[in-house]
Amino acid sequence: MHVAQPSLSQQIQALEKELGAELLERGRQGISLTAAGRIFLPGTCGARLGGIGPQVGGGPGRRHRP
Repeated sequence: MHVAQPSLSQQIQALEKELGAELLERGRQGISLTAAGRIFLPGTCGARLGGIGPQVGGGPGRRHRP
């Protein structure tokens, strides 16, 4: 993906602010999509995220480490 972690985090936070909803649940064990994130992600896979949806989403309840 070639985007620095701080830059990506800032972009996600800006998007969350723009939408007025948290897309990711951040915790000690990693991150997971919130309900809003699961709704938002499918519509963005080809457009805003450049097709990285399958790597990021992983399905409901799946947790990813940062």
